[in-house]
Amino acid sequence: KSREFEKVKPQGKTKLQTFTRIYNLPWGFDVRYLTIGVVQFENGVRAMGQIDVDESYPLKNGMVLEPSWEPVRYTQGEPVYGLMLRPEA
Repeated sequence: KSREFEKVKPQGKTKLQTFTRIYNLPWGFDVRYLTIGVVQFENGVRAMGQIDVDESYPLKNGMVLEPSWEPVRYTQGEPVYGLMLRPEA
């Protein structure tokens, strides 16, 4: 119940812990579905982000994903930034 937190920056690549696809998106999304995942960074930090793959891509828990901070969508012409994850090339 503390209000003080230690700042920890996520570092390194990530491993996929779990994922889901959302097909019933709220108004304002211009895509058919989103793939969202929970990943763990090399330094132990866990985070949720959007996975940039198509429906047929064979995602598996434990796979390595490359993280980046970039626009995940646009609202009223303005970018909304978030964690974007892509499979290693």
